[in-house]
This record gives sequence, C-alpha cells and structure tokens, in this order.
Amino acid sequence: MTVSFRRIAYRMGLVLGLAFFAWQAWAGYRSLAQARLLPALANREELGLAALLMVARYGLQIGAWALLMRGLGVRLPIKDAMRGYALSFVPRYIPGGLWGYMSRGEWLHQDHGVPYGTSHLGSLLELAATVLAALMVVGIDALPSSLGSARVALAGVLMLLPVLLWLALRSFWGAPMVRRALGEGGLGEPLGGLGVLPWVTVVTLHLVSWLSFGVLIPLLVSTLGLQYQAPIGRSAALYAVAWLIGFLAVFVPAGIGVREFVLASALATSFAIPLGQANAISIVSRCVIVGAEIAWVVLAVLRRPTAGRKPAPG
Repeated sequence: MTVSFRRIAYRMGLVLGLAFFAWQAWAGYRSLAQARLLPALANREELGLAALLMVARYGLQIGAWALLMRGLGVRLPIKDAMRGYALSFVPRYIPGGLWGYMSRGEWLHQDHGVPYGTSHLGSLLELAATVLAALMVVGIDALPSSLGSARVALAGVLMLLPVLLWLALRSFWGAPMVRRALGEGGLGEPLGGLGVLPWVTVVTLHLVSWLSFGVLIPLLVSTLGLQYQAPIGRSAALYAVAWLIGFLAVFVPAGIGVREFVLASALATSFAIPLGQANAISIVSRCVIVGAEIAWVVLAVLRRPTAGRKPAPG
C-alpha cells in the first residue's frame, strides 16, 4: 500500500521535531549549568510554582484550541485533543515554523477524518487569536497612566478588537482566493460557522495565557533571589513583545535565542535589572517553558487515543 506524502511528512516532522525539541532542552540545561544557576534553583518553591503555572498555561492553550475547533464543527474528546495537540505541534521546533501546523492537519485527517481545509482554518484562527491577544496586552500596557480615565476608555476600545476582527474576517473570509489557499472541504460559510461568542472566548483565554507569563517573570525573579519589582502587566507585555519578535524570526526554531535576547534586554531596560541577571531570568524562563512542554509530551505518549469510530466534523 502506498503511503501518502503527507503521512511521510507527518512522521518525519515528529521525528525531526522531537530531535530539535530534545536539543533545545539539553541546550537550556547547559545554559543553566554554564551560568552557574543550578544551585540557586535547588529546592525553590517559587520554581515549582512557575513550573505548575506553565503546565497549566499549556493546558489552557489546548483548551482554547479545542473550543475553537468545536466552533468550526469538530468535536474532539478532550483526551484526544490533549494527546494530538501536544504530539502534532512538536514539529514546530523545525526551522520554518509551518511544519507543526501541517503535522496537526495530518493528525486530524488521519485519526479523525477532518478535512485539511478545516484544520488549516483552525490553525490560522488560533494564530490570529494568539497574536491579537499579545498585541492587546502590549497595547494596554503602552497606554500612559497620565491619560487618567481616558486610559480606561482606550483600554476598553482595545478589548473590542476581537469583535472587530471577527466582523472583518466574517466579511472577507469567503473570498475565492482565500478558499483556494485553504484547500477543499470543511469551510462552508465564512469562518466555518464560528460564532462571535466562541471566538471572543478563545481570545480571552489567550489573554489569560499571556498574563500567566506576567506572573512567571516575578516568580523567577524571586526564585533567583533578586530584589526587583516586576509588575504583572508590564512583565506580560515584555514577554509578548519578545514572543512576537521571535515569531517573526521564521527560520529560527521556536524563536530559540531570539526571544531570550529580546526578553533579557527588555527586562534590563524596563526594570533596571543588570543585563547578566536579566539573561539568567530569560534562560530560566525558557527552561521552565520547555519543561512544561516535555510534561505534556510525556502525558501525550502515555495516553491512548479514544477507540472507536472517527468523529465526523460538523
């Protein structure tokens, strides 16, 4: 029986992605050892809280994606969503960034009969929600406090961006060029029938996800025994900026190095933290995030997919 090119690419993506993933985990460990940070991290309750926070954040991300796919008519058992999401997105560590989304589409098609068009649509919308939520966090933080009550009003306008984006996508998603780019099947009406309330809920979950990074930074400052103030809102905004810049570096797997450099520079500038200590915070943050992803990948490997008939989308 001939194995399709997509299936071969899917398997290659998993193997290569896991290899890059393992390399990143080892590189993070070596960075901690070279910076002599390992003794400072031993027996720290704050580090444990940071790790649990990132594990929970990753679960929130999976839940947001599952809710988004449900809005597109694909109802996955939560166990399958957890397992498939964690495994199929590991290939994002391959330079280029798109292999992870292609891998996810192949998993959904093979195991659940989801048309490629629907899975690609879900990936595009998830990416849009992630970027939009990051821009909202950065935008709200950038509003000067001197505006007073006007600052609250402008923040409220920024909170309306998900609805405005939904209206814009609803108006233009049905363009023939867009439909051809997404492939055949599964699109139906514009946005695949996704309503405004599920969409706003998904963006809100991503906002909470970004705020979790705002909690992570102060936890790591405390973990390393540093005495600096790191407000949650500003910390979340700085991490969002670092993530966005790393995202634009498409040939760097998962923004490795780029995000750490930008985050360290931003922490040093905004919180007057010496650059060496800011570098330590950024290195530990990457290690904690990778550790949380490893936990989800291990859980995915241990969980068996739901037996029975593939759930039909719709």
